[in-house]
Amino acid sequence: MDEVDITRLSDFDFERLCEDLFGEILGTRLEIFAPGPDGGVDLRHMSSDGDIIIQCKHWYRSGRAALVRHMKNSEASKVRRLKPSRYILATSADLNDDAKKKLVRDLSPYLREADIYGVNEIVAELGRRPRLVARHIRLWLSGASVLQALLNKRTLTRSSRLHRNLKKTLEVYAPNTAFIEAKRLLETRNICVISGLPGIGKTTLARVLCADYVRDGFDLYDVSDDVDEINASWDDEAKQIFYYDDFLGQTALGDKLGKNEDVRLIDLLKDVSSSENKRIILTTRGYILEQARQIYERLERFDFRPNTFILDLEDYRDSVRAAILYNHVHFSRLSPRCKAAFAHPDVYLDVIRHRNYNPRLIENTIDVAVRNELTPANTVALLRHNLSNPGEVWHPIFRNQLPTQAAEILETLLFLGDGTELSDVALAWRAYSSRPAREVNDSTFMDAVKILDQIMIQAGSGSASRVYFTNASVADYLKAHVTNAAATYVRIIRTATFFEQIERAWIFAQESSALRLILCHHSNDVRDAIDRTLLVAAPNHRAIEVIRRVNVALAISQACSISDLTEDIQHVLATTGLTNSINDFEEALELTLRCKRSESKQLRQIASSMAEKIAAEVTADMNDWSSADRAVSVISQLYGLPGYEQLEAAEFAKEQAAKSTIAAVSASGLGPVYGVTRQELTDILDYADQWDDPTGFSPYLDDLRDSLAIIEMEDQREAEFVDWYSASIHR
Repeated sequence: MDEVDITRLSDFDFERLCEDLFGEILGTRLEIFAPGPDGGVDLRHMSSDGDIIIQCKHWYRSGRAALVRHMKNSEASKVRRLKPSRYILATSADLNDDAKKKLVRDLSPYLREADIYGVNEIVAELGRRPRLVARHIRLWLSGASVLQALLNKRTLTRSSRLHRNLKKTLEVYAPNTAFIEAKRLLETRNICVISGLPGIGKTTLARVLCADYVRDGFDLYDVSDDVDEINASWDDEAKQIFYYDDFLGQTALGDKLGKNEDVRLIDLLKDVSSSENKRIILTTRGYILEQARQIYERLERFDFRPNTFILDLEDYRDSVRAAILYNHVHFSRLSPRCKAAFAHPDVYLDVIRHRNYNPRLIENTIDVAVRNELTPANTVALLRHNLSNPGEVWHPIFRNQLPTQAAEILETLLFLGDGTELSDVALAWRAYSSRPAREVNDSTFMDAVKILDQIMIQAGSGSASRVYFTNASVADYLKAHVTNAAATYVRIIRTATFFEQIERAWIFAQESSALRLILCHHSNDVRDAIDRTLLVAAPNHRAIEVIRRVNVALAISQACSISDLTEDIQHVLATTGLTNSINDFEEALELTLRCKRSESKQLRQIASSMAEKIAAEVTADMNDWSSADRAVSVISQLYGLPGYEQLEAAEFAKEQAAKSTIAAVSASGLGPVYGVTRQELTDILDYADQWDDPTGFSPYLDDLRDSLAIIEMEDQREAEFVDWYSASIHR
């Protein structure tokens, strides 16, 4: 087995290595504790025979003397307090006999010399377990045998560059299922085209795969120019793996493919696929691959899909995201204080759960922080800012690398919203497109969709399939782009096919004072667009929500003082019979209050009529807590309008509903109550506690409190089981 290098492990890696290693040595599952103050415990096994505790000390830099002092001064008292039946110490420090004797003396009677595992003992145990070592890639990826193979001139071009890059890759790589799936593709088809978002880790995954094959005896060739490099290095008898990063370039195609290179590339891929001792890894961005297939006939005829692995953020569970962040911080040149800032849950949870999470953004931000010697607070603030403003990833693609029609489809989808049917996107795009009429057709549209698909959008093949942004950061970038592109914003309004486009234009205007000014400045265009679309069928064959649409139109009319639009709205309200049909109380209430505040006498009259109708419908059914509580909430906002007089009856119904629910809780026994949510029970308890005499309100309040406590405890147990089960199946 190749040598292992424990010094390359982070503290996090070392603990997980020990978890696997001692789990095998002891033949039992170990409980691992989260990083941080551990109270003397890193790993634990509990049984009726007593607890086994394992402490993991990654102290190879500090050395044996510092470790011995630390164990005596800081850990011995913790161990005596815990009183384990067996205590094991695992450390990356090199321990001699004298150091072990001191440790046994200082931690007596809990530590035996046989239970001390220094670096030599750990390496020896790993030597007996090659399968375990293989699971911990960082152990062997930097081993001398692998790196020497990378430096062997016979097997590698540009070896020094890849050598440096691979060492950096090792530091930040976090093992995940993508490695397994991509390797399976290589083993079954000999070809793996790794595609994905910019900065998501395509090159990192490719390098780790390369190192894995070098470890298995393959000669590695790093290709940068064209496939002729591979042809010149081809050896029928040798096990060879070829690595071609960004094989179609990092931007739009341009001159990346030389004369007849598409032909040579396809011929090469066919040769590799039929050779048992050859593998090839290529990386590219999906939209560039699709552009190439549309431009080069031979690439179009070759089916890349079975050979392509799409690396997606969904491949990165929270644990993987956390490991990537940890590795970037741990192996960086940030100051100790800056590194410590990322240990706070409010910081690292914000990062790993951010919808725009991107490994490259993390790497680039840390590089900036190091170069500029930023304070801990400013480093964290910069990372949060960059994650919330991901233009660095999408700006060069959108501005320089996409054909016009693809960019216009993205702008169209932004104003229609995620989940719009492909046929509706096409309809709106045809109206919006700036291309000559002869180019605005189904073929052009679908070609552009293919370029965007799986990179910036996800779209099916049928006209009824829905289109989504692949990542929230795409929509975030486009919103920022539109905010700074007045012409785009105005053109969307002028060419709007659906009212929903106007609605989203209004939403964006509420978030940006600049867009609000533009919207009101082009009031004539806005009025025409609303007149044109107010009663047009909604996308996705949804029913027209007249109340919501009128609400939006009236809000725009009042914000931009479009008087003739107000008159049009009055006409719509009168002719659609809106006052006789109230379904959505919140929307209807908002429209009622907006009409009440209007300077139009006719709208104020409509407000009175709507208020009366709302009150009648919302009080028609107040038999349970939820409906009675809603009735009070709605009617209390009708002050000064017909229907407000029913507030007293609604409040009485709410009181009775609360009392009957509390009584039902008591009668059914402690715990959950059928048909009543935990939140409703909490709200009822808060409501009862507001009374001057809560006990007089209901004699069963203590039963309600006990039931809520039991429900909370059961929810916590369920959450702990889910966490344990998830951790178990991913071990």
